[in-house]
Amino acid sequence: MFRQVLSRDPGQPPSGIQGNACAIGWSCEGRLATATTSGEVLLADVDSHGNARVKSSFVAHGSKDGTEALAWHPSDRNQLATCSVDKSLKVWDVRSTNRAVQEHTSDGENLNVNYSPDGHYIAMGSSKKERNTETDILGIYDMRTKKKLKSVKFTILAHDYKWSPNGEYLINATETGSIDVMAFGSTKPLSRVRSTKLAHTAPCKALAIDPFNRYLASGGDDGLVSLWELDDFVCVRTIACEGEVRSLSFTPDGRFIAISMSGVGVEIAEVETAASAHSLPGAKSQAVEFHPKRPLLAGIASRPSRGDFGLRLWSFVC
Repeated sequence: MFRQVLSRDPGQPPSGIQGNACAIGWSCEGRLATATTSGEVLLADVDSHGNARVKSSFVAHGSKDGTEALAWHPSDRNQLATCSVDKSLKVWDVRSTNRAVQEHTSDGENLNVNYSPDGHYIAMGSSKKERNTETDILGIYDMRTKKKLKSVKFTILAHDYKWSPNGEYLINATETGSIDVMAFGSTKPLSRVRSTKLAHTAPCKALAIDPFNRYLASGGDDGLVSLWELDDFVCVRTIACEGEVRSLSFTPDGRFIAISMSGVGVEIAEVETAASAHSLPGAKSQAVEFHPKRPLLAGIASRPSRGDFGLRLWSFVC
């Protein structure tokens, strides 16, 4: 049984924060980071009932461009990466945020950021217009040498990136609906080794890997979530949705998956049966992410009303 216990809507933004929530991420120990459209990042402790207490905040990027995306280090509870459409990538020690510990500049407007499983590298997706053509750029940054390691351009737009659990591959969701797998080696160029051209019949917008590294989930504008076995990259089942899929997240035990759909709400489905376990029809969220240890789901409202910060929290029993 999967049952909703509590729903929390923090309402108005904390004092001094001008923008709305636009990106979220849980640290390995369960601290919630929330990026805002005005450039700040809020760090909050969230209890088992979904009550959030903001512990600190800092300005990560300028208010004009905001903070587009963020990612926690997979094992260091104090290291956080943020990026912005102003082309900047910054790495922070959240114990002292007066100045970033690393700063990098990309070739385009930054859209997403992900740490490798060992935390040694960051992959960042950017977009750049060249001669009226939009090009996506994937940059790899070495956290130990503090330098850009490599970059590759794509003529087919990529909407999401995920590292494979062993860190040897990068998986990207594309505008054509395919899922491309690229081999990564620190001394070799990125090279595509697999492409699932029939993954989705419309743009693929979201990817997620379950906590036990069994499945890759992909979601697209065709209203389908596909579950792929990571060992042999075979699709084992699909989940039909009522809207275009925007975000995916597995529960800590890997039994359920949260599906955020454009203009519809959030659906919780059972992974092994694809059956619906719970629905949040009014929860129109552009992004969702489960707490790493508890059935606590954070989300961002797609179109928050005036005076609404846009952060949502739901607590479940499963």
